[in-house]
Parts: sequence; structure tokens; C-alpha cells
Amino acid sequence: MKTNILTLFLALSFLSNAQTIPIIDSIFEQQLINLGHDVLHDGYVWIDSISSIDTLIITGHPFFEIDSLDGIEHFSNLQYLDCSNNNIDSLNLNQNTNLKHLNCSSNSIQTLIIDSLYALTVLDCSFNVLSGINLSGNPGITKLECFENDLSILDLSSNDYLGYLDCGENNITTLDLSTMDLNTLYCDNNALNNINLNNNTSLSWLLCYNNNLQAINLSDNINLETLNIGNVSSQQSNYSNNLS
Repeated sequence: MKTNILTLFLALSFLSNAQTIPIIDSIFEQQLINLGHDVLHDGYVWIDSISSIDTLIITGHPFFEIDSLDGIEHFSNLQYLDCSNNNIDSLNLNQNTNLKHLNCSSNSIQTLIIDSLYALTVLDCSFNVLSGINLSGNPGITKLECFENDLSILDLSSNDYLGYLDCGENNITTLDLSTMDLNTLYCDNNALNNINLNNNTSLSWLLCYNNNLQAINLSDNINLETLNIGNVSSQQSNYSNNLS
């Protein structure tokens, strides 16, 4: 009898120390089950089963799309996250401080909070509905893809290590890129009337067609190999460059 009581006590003690977190999105939990990180579809997941995960690929497909990533903040070791092709409208990853690579493209994201991710080097947030993005806390970014959003301003003054930038298909009016040394830039189909490419001596690929440019200074861009600065009539745009 004493042995049974002791066993029960130890079992209850273990259960009280073991922690679970809620996963409110059913598809998110099913993705975790499919990857072997969860077993029972009950709206909860054991912290011990997710705390060591460094890579999480949970891309969606039609009729199998995640609406919320609530609970992702407990993935404390996460370094690579691909949650593209879902239906997420708000994403806060500031507690995932080890994150280095984020692909959240092709969602419905209006709010993206990543300004405490100092380790982040690659960000793809394309095909969303972002009207703004704060990158001031991401000084290590080397590759940024944010095309097909609703951006009118893109402040990259804190991102000196950026080498690849695709910000096409937005509403950006001015770009100051003089603090970095890009090798590739896509900024086509915007409303650009001014672009500063000073100091970008490594720039080899530049596409900035269908904008509102009257002039552009390429004197520092001595390694340019590909340049498209005209207008492409096959792509719908409210703007056209008029370079003299």
C-alpha cells in the first residue's frame, strides 16, 4: 500500500512539474503532430517536446492553412522558421531571440513584430499586406525580400550588412541605400522618385523599371552587369521612369 501511494505521489509530482502550452490553432497543432512534435490533438503541446526544436517548416496549402501561430514564443531554440503560404494576419516573434532565418511570405500579415531579433540574417515577408516594417533591431540582415506589400517607406538605416534586397511591387517613394554595399537590388514597380546608391560599389544587378525616376546617379556602381531602368508596359503600373 505504501509503495502504491509513493508511486502515485511521484507520478503526480512529475505531472505537476511537466508543463504544457496551449496551441489554439488546430492546423498549427496538426502540423506539429505531422512532424512528430506532438501526439494528441487536444489543443496543448508539451514544452519539453518543442524547446529544443531549431528548424520548423510549417508551410500551408489550400484548405490546410494556419490562422495563428500563438504559442510559437515557447519555441525557445528556434533558428529557422518557414510558415509561408498560410493565412496569418499578425506575427510576433520577438521572444524567439535565436531566430536567424524567417520565411513568412504568402500570408495575410498586416503586423510583423521582429525588432528584437538581433540574430536575424534572412527575411522573406513577400506577398503580404504590410504597410510598414520595423527593421531597426535587425542589424545582421543580409537578405531581405519584401516585394508585393503596401510599403510606402522602407527605412534600412540600421541594416548596413544588407547584400540582397527585393522591395519591388510596393508604393515606396524614396530609397537611401548609401550605408550598405548591395550586390543585388530589385525595386521595380514602386513610386520611386529618388534613389541613393552611393557607396554601392559591389552592385552588379539593378532592376528599377516602372518607377517615377527623372534621374539616377550610378557613378559609384562600377561593377554593374545587369541594368533595367526603363519601363515594362506588360506589367501594370501607375508610374513610369522619364530619364533624360
